[in-house]
Amino acid sequence: MLPLTLYALFLQSTITLPSNSDAKLSLKVYPLLENSRICPKYRWEYPFKIEAHADKLTGEQTLRFRIYTQSNESLETSISISRVLLHLWELANSKLSLEHPLRFRRTIDVFLASGGKSGAEQGIFFGPDENGFDSTQLAIYIYDIKNLSNSIETLREIAHEYGHAILPPIGTYKEPEPWSNGYLGEKLFLMMLLEALEKKNIRTEDLLNANQRELEEWVKKNAFPLANKIWRNGIEEKELSNSMDSLIGFALYTHEAFPRALSRGLRITGGAKPGDLYRAIRNAIEERTRWEIEIPSRLANNRIWLFLDKHWKIEGAKVITRNKNGMLVECKGKKIIAKK
Repeated sequence: MLPLTLYALFLQSTITLPSNSDAKLSLKVYPLLENSRICPKYRWEYPFKIEAHADKLTGEQTLRFRIYTQSNESLETSISISRVLLHLWELANSKLSLEHPLRFRRTIDVFLASGGKSGAEQGIFFGPDENGFDSTQLAIYIYDIKNLSNSIETLREIAHEYGHAILPPIGTYKEPEPWSNGYLGEKLFLMMLLEALEKKNIRTEDLLNANQRELEEWVKKNAFPLANKIWRNGIEEKELSNSMDSLIGFALYTHEAFPRALSRGLRITGGAKPGDLYRAIRNAIEERTRWEIEIPSRLANNRIWLFLDKHWKIEGAKVITRNKNGMLVECKGKKIIAKK
């Protein structure tokens, strides 16, 4: 049997990925392109292509990513990155009900460059498209892919740029960058990937062979502290504008405490200011009459804050104090039931 790098020079192949949603996930690895793809930003040539498809069980067939690489030697790395991207789409779509922008036909172009300074960027670029015509395209660039060696750092970088592409931009901040969706993307998506690994819903081979311990250490260091601060102390709307970490912590807290409210809030946010997301999540919580709140094991037997107005009644915890921003409660078990 021919090695993959040689096989791809001559024949198209299809790789099916395991799915935990209503979509069939697959990669189509194309042979050496007759006409190389010219990227819009630099006009560099990319002679190899992978298509990442997520076909809905309803019959909808949709191309989600076109991934281009510059050398046959980097093809296996490109396939590994394509696996990650498709699983990130699956999480964003199945857990957050998000989708790639319709104006770009639901497709993101990803250029895996052999050169350039190590790092990545996302943006909207004008230049040659897949058919050679100038158009506006949503694209992600990852540079110097031959030197990608740290799986967790590469996952973080991919998740960061994908966050810019699919999550609503909330800002602006003075640091570390104006819009929060990149840093939110890396922390939220890596937290979700860890959850999927713990439930055996995803394989390490689909995550650049990063193991669960490494991912857990990253999430414990970079994501949980931000969420824990909100779980323990709560937050006021005005605080979200002062610190990107506060906004991200609030979103991560909502993902754990009211996951459907985060999904809904991200979709109904009426603007790009931090307060817009705060109010959207509060409105999303109020749309329902009952919530089952799972308490993370790391916060068991602690006093925690719930983002619930005073008209909510709870079971499974004792209310300590209430104010306009929520309630502080003392947990009695692993689950709290909230009802209007």
